[in-house]
Amino acid sequence: MLDPLGLERTSARTSDFNLGEKAWSHICTGSETGWFEVRPKTDAQMQSAGGMTMSPADMGVWLQTQLRGEGPAGSGLTADIIADAQAPAATTNPETYSAVELPCSGYALGWNICDFEGYTLYVHGGGYTGARTMMAFSPDLGVGIGVFSNSDNMTGWLTSRTTVMFLQFVIDHEDAERWVARRQVLYPERIEWLLNQRENQVTGTRAQDVWGGWSWAPEASALSEFERVYASEAIYAPIRIEAEGHQLTGAWGDLPFILEPASEDLFGAAQHPLDPPSPVRFERDADGAIVAVIWEGQRAEKRQGGARSWADLPAEAVKYVRRIEELIEAPVALLSTRPERDDVILMQDPFRG
Repeated sequence: MLDPLGLERTSARTSDFNLGEKAWSHICTGSETGWFEVRPKTDAQMQSAGGMTMSPADMGVWLQTQLRGEGPAGSGLTADIIADAQAPAATTNPETYSAVELPCSGYALGWNICDFEGYTLYVHGGGYTGARTMMAFSPDLGVGIGVFSNSDNMTGWLTSRTTVMFLQFVIDHEDAERWVARRQVLYPERIEWLLNQRENQVTGTRAQDVWGGWSWAPEASALSEFERVYASEAIYAPIRIEAEGHQLTGAWGDLPFILEPASEDLFGAAQHPLDPPSPVRFERDADGAIVAVIWEGQRAEKRQGGARSWADLPAEAVKYVRRIEELIEAPVALLSTRPERDDVILMQDPFRG
């Protein structure tokens, strides 16, 4: 679909675009603490959710294609292909909740089929921490809209209400102007309500006895002993722990988190300030050395030596290797991660013809 439509600013890989040109998500943590920035998804995070990144201009081309009912001449995207994609593939209960808060009676290939004031409306929403999107088009009305938001805690409500507001003005709905004024009142109220809900959830979690009163304050130099890669066959990806100044950070595969000391060898893991912490406990052997970590009921042992698989490498290392391959115009076959002979990643057989 991408090449025939000329969607050059659309990809399933965020690495296709520079970090500075991608939209960052934001979470409102309150009037005093301001905004918490959320880095754009990595490629692995995009793939786990089937995500796409797209520019507003490409979104316009995509919606125009849906309304036109076929791709450009010679694209191979015939009217039959588009019609098949828009045909109902499953029925849904119109009385159940939908992201656009309209009755939806069917689902096509990637589209909820909904009803807006008697007009057929195709809708699809997406989201990530601190961001929401919604795209919609109505063949009956001949219009489409894409809404991108990355600025607060009620972006889902904002995108759906903006979509409906646009359609109300398209059909000259008698209540359109009244609802504009009403939404300006409701929006800040909903932001405040959700912020309070999330803060209360974090406060309640932190008050649990498991944390021991958050009384442990280790020196920065003591955090280095927790650094290492922890792995287990029972978990899908290794857990990497690193010390950054007076703080421990980590990543479970591509899922980043911050570790806050609670009681001895127990940390609270959270992705952002409004994320209720989950217990992460480190185990020691008889000699007092860190040997394992337990998180969400899964035990991962401290790995001795360097990374031994492509999945073990941090994202920066992966990009570094890929860049080398681009410069030398040849694939990397063997990757050594430490002086030990066993700490080698076989990328491909160097002797294969």
